[in-house]
Parts: sequence; C-alpha cells; structure tokens
Amino acid sequence: MNSNNINEINKLFNLGLKNIRKNISLYSEAITKQIKEFIEKNLNAIVPFLNYINGIYRELPEKLKIIIKNLAYRGWYISIEMDLPELTLLSEFITNKKYDKLDNYMCNIIESKLDQIEKEIIQKYPNRRKIIQSAFNAHKKGEYELSVPVFLAQADGICNELLEMSLYKKYTPKKKEDPNQKMRLLTANEIEKYVSNSIIMSALVEPLRNISGLNVSTEYKNQYPIILNRHEIIHGLDLNYGNKKNSLKTITLLHYFISVVYAAVKVNTKNKLTTKKNGII
Repeated sequence: MNSNNINEINKLFNLGLKNIRKNISLYSEAITKQIKEFIEKNLNAIVPFLNYINGIYRELPEKLKIIIKNLAYRGWYISIEMDLPELTLLSEFITNKKYDKLDNYMCNIIESKLDQIEKEIIQKYPNRRKIIQSAFNAHKKGEYELSVPVFLAQADGICNELLEMSLYKKYTPKKKEDPNQKMRLLTANEIEKYVSNSIIMSALVEPLRNISGLNVSTEYKNQYPIILNRHEIIHGLDLNYGNKKNSLKTITLLHYFISVVYAAVKVNTKNKLTTKKNGII
C-alpha cells in the first residue's frame, strides 16, 4: 500500500468522524429539545413529585435516627449493609410492639451472616483473630456464657481504637451543677468530629449519643429492663444472660463498630489526608 492510498484512507476516516460528530450533535439537540418540551408540558405534575422526593430526603436523617435509636433500646445494632426498606420493617415491628417478630428477624439475619461478619472483623483487626475466632466458636457451640462477655469486651476495645475512648465511659453531672444536665456518653462528643459533614452518617451513629441499658450505671438499670448491661455481666451480677439472642445482640454491637463507626472514622480520616496532600488545607 503506497502513501497515496494511506492518505486517502485517512481522509475517509476523518470525514467519517466528522459526520459522526455532526450526527451526535443533531441527536443531542433533538433529545434535549424533547426533554425540554416534556418538562414544560408536565410541569404541574413534575414539580409536586420533585417536592415530594425532596421532602423524603429532608426527613430521612431524622427518621433514621429514630429507627436506629429504637433498635438500640431493644439491644440491636445496625450494620452499614442494611438498606432503608429493611430498617423500615424493623421500625414497624417496634411501633406495633411486635417484639418477637423483631427479635426473630434480627436473629435470622445475623445467624445467616455469622461467617461473613467474623471474616470482616478479622480482616480489619487481624491482631484480634484468636479472640474473635474463639468467641464465634463458643457462640456456634451454644456456649453463650463465654461468647457474650468476649463480644462486649471486643466492641469496647475496637471503640477505643477508633475513638480513643471507652464505649462505656460517661459524664455524670454533679448535683451542684445545672439540674437540667443529664448523664451522657463521652463518645457523643468524639464521634461528632467524624460525622459533622454527613447528615446520613450522623444519623447512623445515634447510639453513640444515647445512654442505653448496655452502658447505663447499675442504679439506673431498672429503666432498661429488656437488654443486657455490660457492668452486670462483666462483674458477675447477671447470671442469666447466657442465651442465643443475647449473644447475637452482642455480635450486632461488635459488627456495628467495624462497619458503621469504622466507616465514619476511616472515610473521614482518609478525606482529610487527601485534602491535606492536595494542599487544600
């Protein structure tokens, strides 16, 4: 093939590209025009629909907070993988006081994902492999008296690694201080550093802002009669905690930290490092 043939092929190729661009431009203009006409004709229907969608997204964070707070009150904690329809179903169980259905649903979900959860914890915290494997083996053998305290302890340990603070550390106002002040978790202040820029993530970490039966002081335990109390278990005061449901609840607590809280802290930290590397701050 001589140079004249090559030049001719190049001319034809470039002409083809030019025609393709021209056609794409024409099609693009036609499509844009059709979309514009459709919007103008259906504006009265579209605007209310967009307002409805916007309203849903505005209300979503608060609804999420309520759902997650209510679940934590029952001793269950969400994972980052749970979707909104699933959370809504759980909320309906609580609203309608169908607590047995709630417990059965959560038990089935966690049981079906035991190996996946164990693997995820070990991948993120390989230094805890031996302890995590022992705790999951105890659970699978029905030795819940052994699994529950270990899961509680590991959740606290991972909380310390992520937030440099114990999950169970609280601030208790003195009598001479403002009487309107209430006991609060110190993790509430710490987690805000990582979620202030995300309203959804801020909603997901709601359990770290609220006292619950898990971390309440013994003298207030009667206000939370339906879930485990870490202090009573670790110090040998509760002798009846050893059952499958309680063990699964503590697994959800541990999974909550290595999914939701882990994501909040690590993603935020990564973004800050990227921003600093790029010289933005």
